[in-house]
Amino acid sequence: MILESLVIDPFNPFLRCCPYCGRKFIADQMSRKFCVQFNGIFDYCKDHFHKPRIHEKLILRNQVVTYLQEREIPGPANNHKEVHEMLHWYLECAFDNVSSEFAIGGEFIKRIDLCVKENKKQVGIEVKLTRELEGDYSQHFNGLLGQLSYYEIIFKNNLIVTYVGDLSNRTRAHFEKVSSALKERGIIVVNIPENWEEL
Repeated sequence: MILESLVIDPFNPFLRCCPYCGRKFIADQMSRKFCVQFNGIFDYCKDHFHKPRIHEKLILRNQVVTYLQEREIPGPANNHKEVHEMLHWYLECAFDNVSSEFAIGGEFIKRIDLCVKENKKQVGIEVKLTRELEGDYSQHFNGLLGQLSYYEIIFKNNLIVTYVGDLSNRTRAHFEKVSSALKERGIIVVNIPENWEEL
């Protein structure tokens, strides 16, 4: 709301405090909420408030990546739905706003498995099982690329593919190929191992 940024001053009714940089300024119109100029860039505060800088987005992505790399899933990880629900629960313990089956719109109403949000920043997480790497590698990789190509439009560099399950010799080789290929596109690939605890 515009009224939230109004500063009470009877002599300057349009004196406001910028919600992005905190500077006080005189608004030339009632609807102006952000600084007009800052550091010589027009509408600097408005643009960067609504569209966070890349490094700010990467900070959140790196926090999510670090958190996922420290997790383990109780084995066996054979059911995608159960793994998805477990990861959702893990992420909710660490981050305030986590959405499951996050709709990203489009003609076919595509959905990504998990989405972590923080203000205007968001990180998309696609969950896969490592046993999917045991079959035809090229078929799996081409299907994954087709799936991620649409997600890249929305999340850009804030996209993570998470493989859940222990890696065998064959799946490890395929996992490394997928990791290196997606890394060139700015997509992070993470592996969450299984935890086999004796009952």
